[in-house]
Amino acid sequence: MQVDLTSDVKNIYAYGDFLGADYKVLIAFTCDQATIDEIIAAKKMQLTTTKDDDGLFFLDEFRWWDKDKIELFEPYKFGKEAEYWEYLWYNPKTKQAFYEEYSL
Repeated sequence: MQVDLTSDVKNIYAYGDFLGADYKVLIAFTCDQATIDEIIAAKKMQLTTTKDDDGLFFLDEFRWWDKDKIELFEPYKFGKEAEYWEYLWYNPKTKQAFYEEYSL
């Protein structure tokens, strides 16, 4: 994620699919707002401005990847069209973060 792992980062869950030509990575964790700010700055992410820009739809189901909770927050985003995209959602009340990266 291009930032140092600090003691506030906890409850880390991850999934990676690297089969085929494309890849997908999902990471869920809890952390402080300062860590989220570092990730956003390091990755040069911008807050999305359109309601229909919510990452890659996928069929995999994980207990720790709560699609319903994620939909409540606008993601930060960075990427290159037709190459890859990175998304980051954060709930400051619960300190839950959800990160998604995939290639096209």
